[in-house]
Amino acid sequence: MIMRRFVEWTESFDGQRAFAARPVMFDGLWIDHYLRTFVGRFLLDVPYWEQCVFNAGPLDIGTYILGVFGKTTPQTAGDKFPAEWLGHHPHTHRAIDDAHGYASLLSKLFEVARSLPENPLDFTRVQQ
Repeated sequence: MIMRRFVEWTESFDGQRAFAARPVMFDGLWIDHYLRTFVGRFLLDVPYWEQCVFNAGPLDIGTYILGVFGKTTPQTAGDKFPAEWLGHHPHTHRAIDDAHGYASLLSKLFEVARSLPENPLDFTRVQQ
């Protein structure tokens, strides 16, 4: 019942829908398992499966951090973020607490990315 409600809620959004997690390889496997087991749906966007909840590839928040800040050293589990970036949500390893914190972090990262100078490698503007 909960996973069906999750699918309905997720698919109620227009536009691109991407699963985001930190790390996506761990959390994504669990979410994919729950989707397959309880609602016969998938996490990954593979067109011929035709049962994907998300219509864009998953986003690993740690990797996105590297891109936003132009770093090449991978994030570690011990990396700390400012409390305000996590929306002052404690990182307790309880799913709902961590989800609130990471949602706040992702929102902050989007804000930072939008404030960066225009990227000369923006491939969406490359003329065909």
